[in-house]
Amino acid sequence: MSNRIKSKLNNKNNNFFKNLLILISGSTLAQLITILISPILTRIYSPEEFGEFAIFMAIISILTVVITLRFEIAIISPQKDEDAASILYLSIFLTSIISCIIFIALIILNKLQLINFWTSNASVYIFLIPFSMLLLGTYNSLRYWNIRKQNYFRTTRSQLGNSVSTNISQVTIGFLNILQSGLVLGKVIGLIVSGFIIGLQFLKEDYRFTKKFINFIDIKRNFINYYQYPLYNVPQALLNSLSINLIPILIGILYNSMIVGVYALTIRVLFVPVGIVGNAFKDVFFQRATELNNKKIDLELFYKKSLLTLTFIFVPFSLVFLVWGPQIFSTLFGEEWTEAGEISRWVSIWVIFIMISRPAVALIQIFGKQGLNLKIELVSSILKISFFIIVSLITHSLMLSLISLIFINVLQYLTIIYIGFVEIKNTRNMNSTSL
Repeated sequence: MSNRIKSKLNNKNNNFFKNLLILISGSTLAQLITILISPILTRIYSPEEFGEFAIFMAIISILTVVITLRFEIAIISPQKDEDAASILYLSIFLTSIISCIIFIALIILNKLQLINFWTSNASVYIFLIPFSMLLLGTYNSLRYWNIRKQNYFRTTRSQLGNSVSTNISQVTIGFLNILQSGLVLGKVIGLIVSGFIIGLQFLKEDYRFTKKFINFIDIKRNFINYYQYPLYNVPQALLNSLSINLIPILIGILYNSMIVGVYALTIRVLFVPVGIVGNAFKDVFFQRATELNNKKIDLELFYKKSLLTLTFIFVPFSLVFLVWGPQIFSTLFGEEWTEAGEISRWVSIWVIFIMISRPAVALIQIFGKQGLNLKIELVSSILKISFFIIVSLITHSLMLSLISLIFINVLQYLTIIYIGFVEIKNTRNMNSTSL
């Protein structure tokens, strides 16, 4: 290999870690604010109020999967910016339409009294849920546009804006006791602020270029070209989201809202690395791996290095909670949250495999294996939800139910990691044959 080629590869690797550092630094500050504020929030709000907030966030997380039909992910894939721009507007258009449909559906469900099992403020959530979906769908579309253009500072600024405004709002509303559902309202305020920041940056710097591609013909063409995203990625992502986010809803039904709150605090703390490093790593890996794959460069070494890097980071992190989880939670958040520390011991194992599988999840999308991933997700989701309900009904033990859930999750992530290696090998063989 010539020195010139080596120099180019080194520059690309330097850019990868530079972009990763930008995203991680923003996520770290944003999540650090959340962690620092959490001991205050646990002394202002009760476990029951955390439970209501957890169910709201679970509903939002499930609906986020379908709000754009996953076309926001497709923004990265086209070789031409013109096609990416038309997919961006397709994604935002779908967000608007589906948010309206969700609003109408919630009105009907409220009339039938089917959404008041978890809150006494059902009429408020009829507006907050679709409004939050509109904000999230638009934000995610612009975020993937920024990933494509490697404008990572924009995402970092919006993340910080979201974290600061959310936490200040939640503390202020709860401390003054001026409104109900302070945790939920604070989150919505955070979404408004982050959407304003990322949207304003887009209008200033990119709108003039992208507005030329707001036309029905281009949008229709790209909808057809990238049909596999709604066809395969939506069901797969929806199943994955349901298997995770149905858990607090099921806990609310099978146990009570206080237990939901305890579980929610565990997830809030333990999933910090998912927000800090996991999503940032996946975003930058996705962009870089797509670039390498388009140039027919073998991804195996890059994939192995990514897996090892995440392993070395997150095994020590999880071991801390596996050994000292109850002490950490009772000291930071108060004695009434000790049970959350017990749960954290098992959730920490879950976190390890979530993090290590981030590059594999990106590779499945790059290699167009959404159909295979959908089958895996379908089997896994059925097993996870079924085992959780069955074990809960038989043992009445949240801990045993969560252990069964985590065990199936680990098997699923190991399978996805293995598929990543298989697809890299298959692509290498195809490239060799075509030469």
